Amino acid sequence: MKKLLYSFAILYALSLCQATSTDKLKVTVFFESLCPGCRYFILTHLYPVYLELESYLEIEVVPFQWCSEYEGKWTCRCQHGTDECLGNSYDSCALVNNTTKVALEFIHCLEQKKISDETFQLCAKQANIPYEDLKHCAETQALDLLIDYSKKAKEFKIDHLPTIAFNDKYDKSVDDDAYLNFKKVVCKFLSNPPKECSTD
Repeated sequence: MKKLLYSFAILYALSLCQATSTDKLKVTVFFESLCPGCRYFILTHLYPVYLELESYLEIEVVPFQWCSEYEGKWTCRCQHGTDECLGNSYDSCALVNNTTKVALEFIHCLEQKKISDETFQLCAKQANIPYEDLKHCAETQALDLLIDYSKKAKEFKIDHLPTIAFNDKYDKSVDDDAYLNFKKVVCKFLSNPPKECSTD
């Protein structure tokens, strides 16, 4: 009987763990690497809150640039010039084959510095991403990645950046609030807010 009760206790504990892991709040953030507002949001809100509430969040960051197809050929342009396109390329590649935490560490590093080869190497090292792999991806795969991201952006009807959506649903008023107080909005969405939500 004791063994049976013990087995039930183990199964119950496992079910709680599974529920916790699947009940994360999904947050999607569209951004540009040189957009001042994006930099502010990532450095001031997104990255610090993610580190604090990581176990409650599923973060999806989407590097954005305008991509269009004409006669079977795709072209992409960036609001803040060619350096931004390059930054977006490296950001998109940091998201390939890396965890969200690793990719966000790279993006957080890049948002604080000028776009340059030295910066890419420094941020790759800081995030523990092999630089040569990252560079190869940026030179050979980034365009395809950014085209896919552009298609995703059209689903959300992006008209400003950063754009912040929760659980795959976009609401402008929620987006506006999240830009100013991301943690407060996140905590409102959580069905069982942790103790971290009681502090600023």
